[in-house]
Formats: sequence, structure tokens, C-alpha cells
Amino acid sequence: MPIIKEKALMSQSFGISKELWLEEMAERIEPTVHFSHSECVALLKMYQRLDDMEKMDRLKFRSILYSAFQITDSFMLDRIYRMTDKTDSGYIDHGEWLSILSLMIRGTMDELIEFCYNIYDINGDRALSMEELYMMFSGTFKARGDMDEEEAIDCAKELVQITLKKLDVDQDGIISFSDYKAAVEADPLILQCCGICLPPKQALKAFQYTFTVDYTNFFADWSQHPKKYRKLNKLPLVDVNRKRYVHRKITDVSLPPPSISPMDIFKTNSDPQSNHSDGTGSSRIGL
Repeated sequence: MPIIKEKALMSQSFGISKELWLEEMAERIEPTVHFSHSECVALLKMYQRLDDMEKMDRLKFRSILYSAFQITDSFMLDRIYRMTDKTDSGYIDHGEWLSILSLMIRGTMDELIEFCYNIYDINGDRALSMEELYMMFSGTFKARGDMDEEEAIDCAKELVQITLKKLDVDQDGIISFSDYKAAVEADPLILQCCGICLPPKQALKAFQYTFTVDYTNFFADWSQHPKKYRKLNKLPLVDVNRKRYVHRKITDVSLPPPSISPMDIFKTNSDPQSNHSDGTGSSRIGL
């Protein structure tokens, strides 16, 4: 009996210390993300469950993005992973986990522009060249399976020219960050013009339903400044993922809560290309 009681006390003590650690970690991270304290705690618990099952390495992280956020382009999945693993440790830690979720779910317009541009800027020189655009577009047509390689190459080259014509404001043959930002502010639909790297509406709602009652709140900060973008576009603010005009903070309560348990979104639709680092899917859109 004494041994059993001692083990029970140790277990209880471990549980208390774990809860205190979660609270302290959430308090430290909260100022840097767009989540409340309770949401940070819930997401840290989710991370612990996922990390206990298997370390959150590149393949695990890709699988989560594929299953929970419906991002299916293999090239984009790897680019997101590289952008998230800021310490180059080979694993996504709890701070990086909350940071990427905060950006994808409730990122401001400026944060989203910076994120997408860095995803597309493969060599990190703050300039999207023809070669980088071709690399991103060519896989789209090759993955279709309904055209031969020569035709796919021609289509990719044509799309590169259209993109440069649309975004290269100073016509210097590259798309600088200022070119890209100006184009997106004028027309937010251009945000993901070189590849889908943000989750769609229903995926955002379903994922948030696993950790917060405020599951209808996403891209909130971006949507709180409609006058600025109406002035630029002479149109209401456009939501890039939903392709509809909105005049207010996005809190779509018209859809019922998703019928999903907290871990169901990670149990299905595993990334079929998770063993390939340079594959491309067919989820990209053009201009």
C-alpha cells in the first residue's frame, strides 16, 4: 500500500507540474500570437498529444497540414515546413507550432503577404525570378496527367509570362516584395497566385472547433480594416479563400459546428506524398 500511494502521489505531482508548465508557457507565448491564453493552453496540449505519439518532424508536420488544413501540394507543404522550422532543428517545437497556427488562422493582411511571398521566394533573395515561378508552375501542369511534357512546359512558361505582366510593376524581370504587396493590396485574390499555401474556410473552422468555442473567427485582423482595401480596390474587401465580398469581421455563424472530435482530423487523409520532398500537387491557381 505505501508503494501504491507513493506512485499515486508522484503521478499527481507530475500532473500538477505539467499543468503549471503549460500555463507558464502559454503566458509567455500569448503576446506573440493571435490566440487567447486558454486557446494557447489547448493548442499546447494538442501539441503534446501529437508529439507523444511521434516527434513532429517534417513528415508528421506535412501529414497534419494535409489532413487538417487540406493543403495538398507537396512542394508547398515542404516550403511551409521550412518556413516554420526557424531553428533548423528538424522538428517543430511548441513555439513554432503556435506561431504557424496563429498566422494561418488569424494572421493579419501584412503577415499573410509576408508569409506567402517567403513561401514563393525559394532562394530567399527577396525577388521572385522567372526560374522560381517556372519551378512552381511546371509541377502543376505535369501533375494534371492530361497533357504531355512538352505541352505542360509551354503552359508553365505562358503562365510565368502572365504572372510577370500582372505583378512586375517596374518591369525589371523579377517580382520584388513591394511589387507583390502592392498587387495583393489592390486585389487580395492574388495572394496565393503562385500556389495554395493557406487553408480553406471549412478546414479553418473544423480545426478551430477542436480547441475553442470561437471557431468562426479567422483572418479577423485582416477583415477589421475594410475601408483601406475598399479605397484601393474601389470594391469591398475580398476574402481570398471564400471568393466573396465582406464588409465586417469574418464570423460566419451560418454553418453548423463541424461534427468532429479533437483528434479525428489527424487520423484520416494522410499525406500520400509524404516521402517525397520535391513532388508537386495540383492545387495551385493561376492569375
